[in-house]
Amino acid sequence: MEIEPQYPVMDTQIFNLGLTVEATSAYILICSLVGDGKRPDWPLLRSAWVGQPEALEPSLRELGLYNVISFLADPRGEERFWPNPASLWRLPGGGDQ
Repeated sequence: MEIEPQYPVMDTQIFNLGLTVEATSAYILICSLVGDGKRPDWPLLRSAWVGQPEALEPSLRELGLYNVISFLADPRGEERFWPNPASLWRLPGGGDQ
């Protein structure tokens, strides 16, 4: 069973985390895609990403370190990316936002 967000997708608190511009952009992109009813996976993100191609993967890792996004596998085992509510975000090392 696939998990779908049941909360407003984009949270403006993203701007308070001090993330890189690329990571913040990746978050906004993921939220936009989810808001449009799409399920962001690697092919979709790569095709929609307008930044430097080599910046996408590190940006997603950065978002994962802060627990801003979740990495989920669909029934076929393909990785998808979902925004977490701000209540789940964490600073790397275990601290809260």
